[in-house]
Amino acid sequence: MSIKFLHCADIHLGTKSEFGGTEVRRYIAESFQRLVGLAIDEGTDLFIVAGDLFDSPRISPATSNLVDRALSDLTSAGVRVVLLPGTHDAYDSSSPYHQLKLPENTYIITPQNPSFLFDDLPGGVFVCGRAQTKTKSNENALEGLSSNPQAALNIAVAHGSVVGQVTEDAMLIHTEDIARSGFDYIALGHWHSYRQMNDRPPAIYPGALEPTRRDHHDTGWAVVGEFSLENKKLTYRKERVGRLRMESLPIHIEPLTKPEEIYSQISELANPDLILYVELAGAPGADFSLNKDELIEERSPQFFHLDVDDNINPPEEFSPTDFGERTTAGVFARLVAERMDEASDDKERALLGEILREGLSRLGKGGGE
Repeated sequence: MSIKFLHCADIHLGTKSEFGGTEVRRYIAESFQRLVGLAIDEGTDLFIVAGDLFDSPRISPATSNLVDRALSDLTSAGVRVVLLPGTHDAYDSSSPYHQLKLPENTYIITPQNPSFLFDDLPGGVFVCGRAQTKTKSNENALEGLSSNPQAALNIAVAHGSVVGQVTEDAMLIHTEDIARSGFDYIALGHWHSYRQMNDRPPAIYPGALEPTRRDHHDTGWAVVGEFSLENKKLTYRKERVGRLRMESLPIHIEPLTKPEEIYSQISELANPDLILYVELAGAPGADFSLNKDELIEERSPQFFHLDVDDNINPPEEFSPTDFGERTTAGVFARLVAERMDEASDDKERALLGEILREGLSRLGKGGGE
């Protein structure tokens, strides 16, 4: 006999995004439905959201209906739901949790009700946590939480950042508190990439359901845990639910002779569910020219989102004398070269280098009289 649970966090229903806000919101809603389906198909006893189910206190009727249906489906399947308010949906007077139609099997961790003992489950399951009541407090997310000896399985739920990685945040989590907590599992939320912070007990950030910013790598996961009552052993695994992926593609310019080689490397990763950031670096030859805007326009249809960071340096062997003295390109090159010599810092010099490359690519090496 065993107890099964699903742990997720940072769903951010209704979120804004750096890329394709409306479409990302639709992807998140669809992934949330898959998440609920996974919990039901796995026959889980508990569905735990470790903060930020919602992206803001104001939720649309469509979002409210989506969550109401999900909670109803989970209840019909006999799954108990535990929700922890996070930084984006803090439990205050304007909290979105006040707007939900809560079925019988849904429980919200609040300052008034920080813990729940599910003694109807085999051996008993105890779940507790500290709800966010404001966006930034630097409070200890695990302070005052302790396991229940009457329960076979004890789970703490926390939404915050691990001390050492940050100095301040909505709530802080101390690694020493995790190690000596006495819990069997600590369900973490707030960091948007999958990370396991401790083994005994397991303390895991499943990450955001879908990426909404450039630094959201390794998203789209849920953790499915199973506790055996026979041997008192907890096993767990990560299950992919999200659709979008985020990748970076560094490309060094030096060995390349023509822009088509960059186009080819990008196309090798073509995927409509991929958010790709191309990072160009290095110093090209004097004859190498690349139009970043044209590159993005031509290759974007192959991806969900494509962007290019242009950190290319001016050609190392560049000289204005490479161009005809009386050509438009030559005059332009000499004027920009003078400005580069007078540049106050590397940032200004890099910007002028980009202007130089773009101008020469449009004028052509010969330019015109």
